[in-house]
Amino acid sequence: MGKRLITVKNLFEYIQDKELVVQADMIITPGAKDMIREQGIEVRYEKTCGVSNSASGNEIRKNTRDCEDLEKKVIEILVKNYKITDSDTIRKILSKIKEL
Repeated sequence: MGKRLITVKNLFEYIQDKELVVQADMIITPGAKDMIREQGIEVRYEKTCGVSNSASGNEIRKNTRDCEDLEKKVIEILVKNYKITDSDTIRKILSKIKEL
């Protein structure tokens, strides 16, 4: 599956009710990110964490647990190794990781 490039020109094709749902296959250009901030568009990251469209119920539950475990581990590393305890900073870091 290819990536979808979200640019200033096509950004509003992906926005509904002032919200952009970012999926794992999307790449957002810096210009589009600037437009998102300027327009006050809410960004929500779809939580897929490796779930395929053909995944069974058991696979989806396992992948959801894996995602939650990964998130907990990242928070643990941020707190223990880097002394980052601010919840907003942790949330921003987790959002950046989900963009990958």
